Amino acid sequence: MYCWFLCWMINEAPFSTAKKLILTDNIKNISELLETIPKTVLAKAMKTSPKRFNGLIENPQLFTFQDAYIIADLIGVSKEKILNIIHSTCEAS
Repeated sequence: MYCWFLCWMINEAPFSTAKKLILTDNIKNISELLETIPKTVLAKAMKTSPKRFNGLIENPQLFTFQDAYIIADLIGVSKEKILNIIHSTCEAS
């Protein structure tokens, strides 16, 4: 069932748009990602509370590998791409 959910999320408009933008290196940080996928949508898809997700956005160094891997699976990109996006966000803050 979880696989079906992931397949559905990848085809959801903001997720497929984010995938295209990430693969063409047009999304380089979390802020740019959240311009494509609303944070409420991403938090819900990650099955995390809005409060926790807001904390991650405010303090990106608190993202775990598990968070990054979930986001990568939801969008359909490599884990390394999401880790680099999170890393770039941490360096900028």
